[in-house]
Amino acid sequence: MNEAALAELARLIVQKELFGNVWFYITLIALAGVGAMFSSFIRSYGGEQGKFKAIQENFDEVKHQLAQTTFTAKTVEMALAHSDWSVREYKTLRREKLEEVMLTLYATRSWLARQMTAPHETVSFEPADSPIDKLDMLVTLYFPELQTPGADFFLAHQAMIVAILGNIAPVRELNLRREMLKTQIETASNLANPQPTVQELLAALDVASNEYIAARRAFQDSLIPLYRDLQQRSAGFSTAIKAVMSEVITPSAANSP
Repeated sequence: MNEAALAELARLIVQKELFGNVWFYITLIALAGVGAMFSSFIRSYGGEQGKFKAIQENFDEVKHQLAQTTFTAKTVEMALAHSDWSVREYKTLRREKLEEVMLTLYATRSWLARQMTAPHETVSFEPADSPIDKLDMLVTLYFPELQTPGADFFLAHQAMIVAILGNIAPVRELNLRREMLKTQIETASNLANPQPTVQELLAALDVASNEYIAARRAFQDSLIPLYRDLQQRSAGFSTAIKAVMSEVITPSAANSP
């Protein structure tokens, strides 16, 4: 609307000529509608501008929070991965040590079985050669839950060691006597009139040999019940080891899918 039209409109309003015209009311309504629309547009535009300004002002903070969230998520992910790796490594170590415990148990039992028939009269008996110390170390360091079933086996092992040490002396003495008689017989065979005679020495050797055989048999017989008890305790120990192994190789309910 140009200046001339506005001036004419003002003149008509002042002179009250426009009130008699219906277009006056239409014009007022139109102007009111245009004003309302313009006001609404201004408010909407101002609101959007305010939102944009607020977003722009807080954009750096949003980026910082996003970076922090991403870092936290990565940290948690790495921690979970490390925890899972630690659990797997721990289980692997326990499985390997359990296998070593089982093998050492078998080795200890086999070593004791050999001691029952070993020629202790000529071969030195060394209890320190037993793998029992290694077995004790493995159980103490890695599997305290096996100490109770392991203690029964250790006691049976010690009982056999004591029995061997206690019964080996007579066998060695009788064997030494046999060897001395053999030497005397060899010497007497080169003499014209040996005293005692070769026949007497042979008779003494025969007696000593029989006594040696009897002592040797008694030595082995004294160890048989102890070894049977050791086998039973070994079986109980082995069962306990297998139970722990089952827990190691079987996934827990918390880790199962």
